[in-house]
Amino acid sequence: MRAGNSRLARCITRSFLQPLHNLPLDQVDRVKVKKLLVDLMKIRAANTVEVVHAVISGIFSEAIDLGYLDKNPAYGLLKKILPPKNKRSLNEPDPFNQKDLGRLLEAAWDKLREPYPLILETMAMSGMRLGEALAMSCGNLDAQNCQYNKRRNS
Repeated sequence: MRAGNSRLARCITRSFLQPLHNLPLDQVDRVKVKKLLVDLMKIRAANTVEVVHAVISGIFSEAIDLGYLDKNPAYGLLKKILPPKNKRSLNEPDPFNQKDLGRLLEAAWDKLREPYPLILETMAMSGMRLGEALAMSCGNLDAQNCQYNKRRNS
């Protein structure tokens, strides 16, 4: 497993799998996994539920390969829980209003050490995502036209 995937799996395990945390693997059944995913669907996006399901399913697949279990309780659950992709409702973005954004940025400059407030302000003013803001380089800055050109990763 690549390092990024391993970190993601640990984060998902820590953040989303708490209801299953202290159970022995052989006591985690299909009903418990389904309840966890249905509850998660109430507060998270369908894509997040898909990723959490993939991690859970991967854990059980590994347990099957190692001989600890005979079947994967997560198998086929997504079709029962999630609507088809073309039927999913997409949430409208709900950005900060100007007053709340000002408060956030003011608090960031007061409480955080540099460069974190600058990163947050750059993201807020440009619409960049975190990874894009962290990957910024001087080579993409067009100082003459006061523009920054984002580059796609290849």
